[in-house]
Amino acid sequence: MRAVADTGFVIALVNRSDKYHQQVASAYKQPGEIILPQTTLAEIAYLLQSRAE
Repeated sequence: MRAVADTGFVIALVNRSDKYHQQVASAYKQPGEIILPQTTLAEIAYLLQSRAE
């Protein structure tokens, strides 16, 4: 499998209470490559930091 992930994918992956966590975790465990565009990194960092505080 090869897929391009967005911010929502990463947030759902790390947040076990997210309604999509199980689906995302299952996809993440599949063999293959998940591509994370560089443009999403700042948004992911901001959201993870703001929700951690």
